[in-house]
Amino acid sequence: MTRTWVLLVLLLAAQCHVGEAALEDTPEWIACEANPEGCTLLEVYNRVVKGTIPTEIGLFTNLERLSLYNAQVNGTIPSEIGNLQKLTIFNVHNNYLNGRIPTEMGNMTSLVHLFAYSNFLSGNLPEELGNLHDLEALFLSKNFLRGTIPSLYGNLTSLYQFSLHRNNLTGTVPSELAQLQQLKVFFLSKNQLRGSIPTEVLDTMYSNVKRWSLCENSEMEFQELTLIDSGNKTLLCAYDSTQGTVEQQRRKLLSSASAPLSACTGVWAMAALVALFNVLFL
Repeated sequence: MTRTWVLLVLLLAAQCHVGEAALEDTPEWIACEANPEGCTLLEVYNRVVKGTIPTEIGLFTNLERLSLYNAQVNGTIPSEIGNLQKLTIFNVHNNYLNGRIPTEMGNMTSLVHLFAYSNFLSGNLPEELGNLHDLEALFLSKNFLRGTIPSLYGNLTSLYQFSLHRNNLTGTVPSELAQLQQLKVFFLSKNQLRGSIPTEVLDTMYSNVKRWSLCENSEMEFQELTLIDSGNKTLLCAYDSTQGTVEQQRRKLLSSASAPLSACTGVWAMAALVALFNVLFL
C-alpha cells in the first residue's frame, strides 16, 4: 500500500474522525493490521488524500461507516468493498473515482446511505443494488453511468432520496419504482431517458414525492412543462413542495409566461427552480 493508505489503515484502527484538521493533530496512530476486525469507522474529508482505495479495505469486515469525500481519491471502487456487510454509510462523493460500480456492493445489506455522486463512474447501474432493502439514500448523480434503470430498484422500499441526474441513462422509467412509497426526493434530469412516466409512478410522485426533477431528457414524450395524464393530474418537469402544490406552481408558470410553454429551459421561473435544486440537493 502507498504511504497515504497506510495512514488511512491506521485511522481505521484509531476510529478517528479527520476533517480539515492536519493529520499530525490527530491521536497517536494505533497499528491495526493484526486485528482489522476491530475497526468500525473511517472519516476523511476535505483533504488531499489522493491515491486509490486499496483492496485491503475488504479486510475490515466490522466497518460501519466509510466516508472519503472531497479528498481527490482516484482509481476504481474495489470489488472487495462487498465484504463490508456491516457498513451503513458509504460516502465517496466529489472524487476522481472511475470504472464500474462493483456488483459486489449488492452484498452490503446493512447499507443505509450510498453517496458516490460527482465522480467519473461509468458502466451500467448494477441491478444487485436492488438487494439493499435498508437503503434510504442513493446518490449516483454527476457521473457517466449508462444503460437502463434496473426494475429491481423497485425493491428499495426504504428509499427516501433517489438521484441519478446528469448521467447517460437510457430506456424508460420502470413502473416498479411505484413501489417506493417512502420516496421524497426523485431526480432523473439530464439523461437520455425516453417514453412516458408510468401511471403508477406518477401516482407515487403526486402522492409522496416532495421534490423532483425530470427535465432535459430529450427522448421523453413530454417536452412541455406540464403533462396531463388520464387522471387529469399535472406533472411539472421540476417540482418543489415548498413552493406550493403542483397545480399552484403550474398556474404560476402559465401566468408568468408571455408565450405558450415550449420547454423546461424556456421559462425563467423553472430555470431558477432547477438551479436551486442543483445547488441545494444535487
